[in-house]
Amino acid sequence: LNPIIGIAQFANEYHTAIVSLKDINQLIRYPDYALKDGKKVATLERISLEQLGFIYPNSKKKVFDGVNMNFQKGFIYGIHGKSGQGKSTLFKIITGVYQPTEGKVVINDINLQTVDMNSYWTNIGYVMQRTHFFQDTVRQNMGPLQVVSEEEMDAVAKYLDLYDEIHSLEKAWDTALCNFSEGQMRRLDIMRNILKNAQILIFDEVTANIDEKRREHFYETLHKISAGKIIIFSTHNMEELKEADFVVDLEQMCTSRQVYKK
Repeated sequence: LNPIIGIAQFANEYHTAIVSLKDINQLIRYPDYALKDGKKVATLERISLEQLGFIYPNSKKKVFDGVNMNFQKGFIYGIHGKSGQGKSTLFKIITGVYQPTEGKVVINDINLQTVDMNSYWTNIGYVMQRTHFFQDTVRQNMGPLQVVSEEEMDAVAKYLDLYDEIHSLEKAWDTALCNFSEGQMRRLDIMRNILKNAQILIFDEVTANIDEKRREHFYETLHKISAGKIIIFSTHNMEELKEADFVVDLEQMCTSRQVYKK
């Protein structure tokens, strides 16, 4: 039995190593930014995509072509589209991780390519489909770039049904971040980005590993914190789109207004 377990562990570690190498390769090939030479943006009122086009290197198929969209502060936007239709790509363009091959992203009235990216990224909370954490305690991962009080962590943890789970552990917030379930890791990632108190919050398919009750609590939390923020989430679940003020259908490439009802 031990050899079989060993093979299974090796396969898992091999898969993790391959994914990590791809991430490193992407980082090495990533274009340099003039991070501190641009215009600083203190307050984010709106994000506009103007005649935006995007195509991946060595590909002939355009992901986006002549796209125009607007995201305004104080609203929640739901992005809907099939797998491979560009939801994650759209988020990476908005956050400045990818640069458009045509058109531009405009922050307030400033072209994103002329913005001080450090000041921009400080104002973004981005929960990707795959969680990324440091090998450290839960506490250290909740505030890697800023000091977060235990009271703040407890408050957000209660919203996301993490409070009892964390405080049932012997070291609570000082527990090493390992042996947590995929759903718990996802909620911790959501929590970390909410604690950042960013003006833009982006959630890419974050409810995929969360049960229905906790999914409801997640959206209740979004509505509580939406004032003064641009919140964008993507989902395959049509029912979840009811939580958005506006729905962006990538297949039809149009935006429609929704009314949120408690």
